[in-house]
This record gives sequence, C-alpha cells and structure tokens, in this order.
Amino acid sequence: VQLIASNNFGADTILLQNFVNVGVPNEQIIFKEDFEKTPKVSIHNPDMNHTWAVQFVNGDSSGVRSAVIKNKASSNLINTVDAIVSPNLDLSIYSDIYLDFNHAYAYDGQKSDSLFIYVSTDNGLNWDLVQTYAEDGTGNFATVNMSEEFYIYIPSEWCETQNTAACNTVDLSAYDGAPVFKFKIENKCNNGNSLYIDNIVLRGKCQADDFNIPTAVYTSDKTVICQDEKVKFYNLSPINTTESVNWLFEGGSPLSSTLYNPEVTYYSMGVFNVSMTANGMAGSSTINSLNIEVLPKTPIYIIKSDNVLKAYPDSLSYKWYRNGFILNGYNTNEYPLVANGEYYAVTTNSLGCVSKSNSIFITTGNESFSNLSIDVNLYPNPSSDYVTLNWDYPLMDKITISNILGAEVYAENVKNKSNASIAISHLAPGIYFVKLNSQSGLYAVKELIIAR
Repeated sequence: VQLIASNNFGADTILLQNFVNVGVPNEQIIFKEDFEKTPKVSIHNPDMNHTWAVQFVNGDSSGVRSAVIKNKASSNLINTVDAIVSPNLDLSIYSDIYLDFNHAYAYDGQKSDSLFIYVSTDNGLNWDLVQTYAEDGTGNFATVNMSEEFYIYIPSEWCETQNTAACNTVDLSAYDGAPVFKFKIENKCNNGNSLYIDNIVLRGKCQADDFNIPTAVYTSDKTVICQDEKVKFYNLSPINTTESVNWLFEGGSPLSSTLYNPEVTYYSMGVFNVSMTANGMAGSSTINSLNIEVLPKTPIYIIKSDNVLKAYPDSLSYKWYRNGFILNGYNTNEYPLVANGEYYAVTTNSLGCVSKSNSIFITTGNESFSNLSIDVNLYPNPSSDYVTLNWDYPLMDKITISNILGAEVYAENVKNKSNASIAISHLAPGIYFVKLNSQSGLYAVKELIIAR
C-alpha cells in the first residue's frame, strides 16, 4: 500500500509492504509484533551483555521501527546468544500454523552470524529447534553485501525486495492445537554484521467459531522465603485468549490482586497457596498448584542496662550496628556503649532467616528513645472490615487506635500475645493511628487507612 500526501510545498510518500494479508479462508493472525508500539515480546539475554534493541530505521517495511542486534559491536560477543521470545499463546483452535518474519542482514564475505527458530510447549522449560538460518556465500540469507557496520537506509535492503534473499516462513503445523505455545528467534553472534527483524506474524486456520477458554499459567521468582519478605508473581497465560486475571494470596498482603504481575509480602510463617484465574471471552480457568513456604524469623529485642546494650534471647550470637555500620569484634548478646548513635542487633537463625531488633538511640550515654516500628506489621492496609497486627518484640501491653483528632476509638490488652486481629467495620472511613505499647514503655505507631 502506498500513500502520497502533497501540498503547495511538495509531496511525501510512504510505502507499506505486506500491509494487506490476503490469506486462505479461516486463516487468522494469532500474534503479530511489528515493534511500532511497546513490544509484546521479551528479550532473553543470558550473559546480560549487548543484545537486541528496538531502533528507528530508514526504509522499514511496515513503519519506522524494527528489532536489531549489532553483531560487530565487540569481539567479546562471539558465540553469545540472544533471543526475541514471544509470550505464551493458545493454539487449541488453530491448525496449519506458520511463522513469518522479515529480515535485513549484511554479509562481508567472510563471517556469518546464525539465526535459530525454537518452539516450546511447556512454558519455556524445553525448546525444540525447528529452523536454522545462516549466510553461505550464495545470497541465501544476506540482503546486503558490505564489511562496514550495516544500517538500513532504503526499503530495498530488506528481504524479498529486488534481488535480495527471500523473507521467512516457518512451518509449525507440528504444533497445531497446542494449548500452551511460545517461540523464540535466537541470534548467535560470530561478529558478522547487524541483523534486523520485523513483522513477526504467527498465523493459522481457525477450527472453531467460538473463542477458547484461556489456560491459566503462572510462576513466581521464589517459593521459599522468610517472614516479611516479598514474592513477585508472573502471569504467563496465553495473551491471545486472556483478557484479565484474578489472584488470591492465602496469608499474603495484599490478599488479592488483578495485576498481571503482582508483588506480595508474607508476614506470617506457614505454607500458603496461590490461586490465579485467567478470564477470557469464552470463560475462565483457575490454577492453584503453587505454594509459598514462609520460614520463621527469630524474634529478638535489645534493652539498655547501665552502659551495656543487651540482646535477647541471650543464647544467640549477634551482629551489632551503630548508625548503620557493623561493629566488628562483637558477636555476643552484649555490647558495651562507647559512643552516641542509633544501635540495633541482627541475628540469623538455622533456616537462614535474618532478624533485626528494635533500635535504641543513645545521646550522652543515656537512652533517648526506642522505636519498634521495624518489628510491627499491619495488614491489609487500606482495609474495610478488619486488620491484623503482628510483632516480634515480646512483653507487649496493649493496642490502641486513635482517629485523626487524637480521640481513642479502640483499646485491647495484648499481654502474652504476638498478634491481634481487630474488627474495624464499625469505624468510619478515614485515617487512624494504631499504637502498640510495650510493658517497658517502648511503642510503635502505624497509620491505618479505612476505605470502603
């Protein structure tokens, strides 16, 4: 398709090649990436070095951007591999699957880089090699011959224009009907020249009149953590059938989410299930195969006794800190005070979980004040009907809740407890302050938002 715009000052022309796809009956584009907007593909860069990038190009066959990897950038790149990876796709209702893409590549007559096409049907755990490309000196893959670094200037430097190599079609019919499918286009560097990729299209014949129910697929960055740590979850459901997701996080904060890739904090020890539902036009599917194991931290606290700081339980070994810097040479439960500053202790239990004590601020040899906020967790926040408060510091006395005017609206005795669940459905929406008081006079204050 060619568009010519003109006025009294001149004319401008844009040519969009392969813009209209006239296919066989029932054939549909399942997935397309032209790099003109935020890419739907991801980049696999195992060495965390030079890799694929999206670049403005002159003469692009469909717009002004394409993916490029510059294989001549450094001699250190030889034998490195970098891939363009599709998201998961659902091919349950498709047959006669084909992958098309355009390329532009320069050959210097000596070195050729390689391009590989892989397919996975198990969320990338295993990959099948289905096609290999490399210039052999006959013009079978290169679209330009040059030794200097290749930049695209004109449309004829792309594949299948004038006398250049043909563009690419890969037969993937062996994967017809796969409920979970992804592909990757992988470059192996030999310091040849720049390789451009554009107009990636996965197409196939639709075998059903209705949309398919999405297959729920998810993963996380960790499955075993310590208390108070975060877990990042990733929705990997096929993007061509999934319109939204709903997460449920047992024991987590938040307890639910509709984000595609949420982050959740776990404050309590235990084993907690994670459920995700993928929603589409044809219905929903749910997966709950993932459990998060939360290991316990050891509750510790410090007090000042004369000119010595003491950490409890006293049977553990500790690292002492002043103003954020470790105090080398002290690993028992006692530290003799020699200077002003903020002090706290840290210990690691046999499970590898690190606990940090309350802080004590010393000024002119006296205890100025203690702050327990780092040991107290309040969730969910904001909340509408109840909140949970838990803490590692022993010898607590009571909890109070005050409104923004300072009026106390709730009080509870929490001696010999380490947590409390508080009903707040009777309180009006607004900002409140939850204060946890210890028997020794230390306290922590948390801001609570009640929203409905």
